[in-house]
Amino acid sequence: ADVLVSDLQVPFSGFELMPDAILDEAEEMSMLSEVERWPWQPSQSGRWKQDFGPRANFKRKTVKVPEGFVGFPEFAHRLL
Repeated sequence: ADVLVSDLQVPFSGFELMPDAILDEAEEMSMLSEVERWPWQPSQSGRWKQDFGPRANFKRKTVKVPEGFVGFPEFAHRLL
């Protein structure tokens, strides 16, 4: 389903930067390993990216949510 940018609540609220959220080096390495297992895709800019769900079309100002989208990968939950 497409969502218009105007449908999104701006500014986003409820986010807080926590620069030292991961203090244990073993936990950090485990999380990096999980991130690396997620598939990487080339972007139009030539950089590599990981897609976690909804895709934005900035030109049309829409967002497409894929079927079966259930949220961010498990490793991201520890950061959110």
